[in-house]
Amino acid sequence: MAGLEAPYASDELAAGELSEVIAAGYPSVAGVFGTHRYHHVAQDDERCVSPKNVAATALAFQNLLAHVLTR
Repeated sequence: MAGLEAPYASDELAAGELSEVIAAGYPSVAGVFGTHRYHHVAQDDERCVSPKNVAATALAFQNLLAHVLTR
């Protein structure tokens, strides 16, 4: 799950709705952007979800929130 363990600044890359949030002037933002072969197509179903990756993603969000709340 490349990326969740190595966040980067939004001035390096931002996409989708996050770009609009940044443009609106919010000083602190966080977002997740990712795609896969079946992103937004009819075949994008539970077969595309790995329990291992869901657990890793949940842990990454826990770490993000812990970091934000201890600032």
